[in-house]
Amino acid sequence: MSSVGAFLTRTQGRGRLSWVDWLTYAYLAFGFLLIFIPVCWLLLNSIKTQFQLEKQDLSLLPSEFKQVARATVYAEDARSTFIIDGLPAWVMGWKSLSADERATHDVEGFLATVDGDAFYAVRSMLGQVPIQSRALIQSLGLPDWLARYPALSSSAKASYDIESVLAPLEPEQRRLLSEFLGHKPFQANKLVSQVSVSAIDPNTGERVDFAVPRYDASKQTLPGRRVDNSVPGVMKLDVATM
Repeated sequence: MSSVGAFLTRTQGRGRLSWVDWLTYAYLAFGFLLIFIPVCWLLLNSIKTQFQLEKQDLSLLPSEFKQVARATVYAEDARSTFIIDGLPAWVMGWKSLSADERATHDVEGFLATVDGDAFYAVRSMLGQVPIQSRALIQSLGLPDWLARYPALSSSAKASYDIESVLAPLEPEQRRLLSEFLGHKPFQANKLVSQVSVSAIDPNTGERVDFAVPRYDASKQTLPGRRVDNSVPGVMKLDVATM
């Protein structure tokens, strides 16, 4: 063992380190860090939450943020964007759940507790639009091509008359199928996770809760929407007040 230690600690200089020794050790240390730092980063990311990874959180250690949802819902006359607070964690993380995990949740029961535009956003988030649309097509005896329509090419879609099928339906039935078919003005509604932070409202000076895409302390300002939806639109928030 002493011979191995003597070999590893040999230096060019006799009795002291020469400039060649210093250069060699610096090169070895650089090579070590070049390999060690990425490995540490991967290990730290492996213990972060899915929400942190989705938001590209650059903090070294896992941290918990209160999540809220930003919903975008399309209607016949306009598009609305708003914040939904208080959704269960399984709804927010629905896309990352396995089939077995999804089966443990009562999706239809939960949707029955949601109303207004939030219902349409959550319905899309939970993947119920195609499921309910196919069930509606079958129950009403609508043309079979409706179920295949979203996967057709643009030229193939042009040969079908959607309006003649949708016109006799009730408003909610027409909306459901329009979302499924991507028939304008309806589109797929969206729901994404955001971070809830407490900050000073630049318009009123009061401290309230805002939803921001992700918290980044290195920024001077962040775009945010009021969680209570009392003021529409996006505001520039001073990070120093958070």
